[in-house]
Formats: sequence, structure tokens, C-alpha cells
Amino acid sequence: MGVKAVAISSSTIGPEDPVLLADYVAGMGLTMPVLLDVTEQVYQDYYIVAPEAVAPYPREYIIGPDGIVEYVAAEVDVEAMAAVLDTLLQ
Repeated sequence: MGVKAVAISSSTIGPEDPVLLADYVAGMGLTMPVLLDVTEQVYQDYYIVAPEAVAPYPREYIIGPDGIVEYVAAEVDVEAMAAVLDTLLQ
């Protein structure tokens, strides 16, 4: 089973211009595809409010190969994400 990572930049929180987004991605050294959500539909579909979060961004999701959301967090937790990925890859 292959693992794929994708980032989504919503025009709500990021640049709408694909050139600006490409510059940002290059500047951050990201190697995963970064999709531009100009209509904000993905932003609305996955918007969650977490009282413990300072801001509603970023949101991390891990979606299993069956399409089921296995992990959602309002902040980066590398160890928790690694644990979920390890389980999915077994």
C-alpha cells in the first residue's frame, strides 16, 4: 500500500494566485502536491472548531485507503500522526 501526502491551500487562508502558492511551496521546501481550493469548498467541508486551538489552522487529517478519516488534529503532533500511519501501513 502506498502512502500519499497532499496539502490543500484554501483561498480563505492562503494565496489565490497559483504563482504565489507555488512560490510559497518552494520556499517551504514542500515536496507533496499542494492543491488550491479557490472555491473554499474543501475548507468548508473539513472545517472544524477546536476549543484548544489557538487558530483554526492548520488542520491535519489522515485518511485511510478505504476513505475513512483515521486522524484529525488542530495542531501538529508528529508522534500521534506517526502512530496512526504505522497502524495503517501494517
